Amino acid sequence: MVSLWILSVAGSCCSSISLFYFCFVCIQTLPALYERYENEVNNLITTGSRDLKKLYMKLDSKVLGKIPRGPVKEKKFK
Repeated sequence: MVSLWILSVAGSCCSSISLFYFCFVCIQTLPALYERYENEVNNLITTGSRDLKKLYMKLDSKVLGKIPRGPVKEKKFK
């Protein structure tokens, strides 16, 4: 859902032809850049992933753990 929202915001800022051109340029250049800077990109991704996990654990313990939950009702199958 977030990706569709980002796509709609980007589409409202420019025409569809320029958006297709931008995507084409990214498809052509990003693999070459990743191949050249693979170690740096992998380090950034692992660091970002670790930071996001820490942030989620903090959110889970402080906010999500305090949400009251009702009893779970079992569905009856016929």
